[in-house]
Amino acid sequence: MMKRNKTCVYAEINICWKAKKKEAGELDVGYINEQLNVSKGRVEIFSRKTKKKYMNRWVWSTKKYKTLYVEKVLEEVLERFGDRSDILQNIKKELNANIALEIVIEMKKNQIPALVIDEKIIKFVGDIGGYIDVDMYII
Repeated sequence: MMKRNKTCVYAEINICWKAKKKEAGELDVGYINEQLNVSKGRVEIFSRKTKKKYMNRWVWSTKKYKTLYVEKVLEEVLERFGDRSDILQNIKKELNANIALEIVIEMKKNQIPALVIDEKIIKFVGDIGGYIDVDMYII
């Protein structure tokens, strides 16, 4: 009997920036959505107050794939944002933001996913001035 694949992989584009007022962060979210032409169903927005500023996060996520191969998820990211690296770079500059490509792997204890990040993804992340964050969770 073959074991069923329980590994789930998804990726996120995460934009994080500070704003002095909550309303400013909300305006920035509108700016990001307009620039990237993203439907609201794929985006989560977080804001929390720290000392004198608000930390804001705009997060777009792929769907969860039941796979051991990260490449499948990263293809979806490139399809959606590959031709928008200049827009993401402008957003980063305008908001003084950090941009991350987050890769999330949820797996069972004895599973071994293939974490391959090819040159197209590395170039994309470099073009947007971002970084790659990989989270692995044993479930």
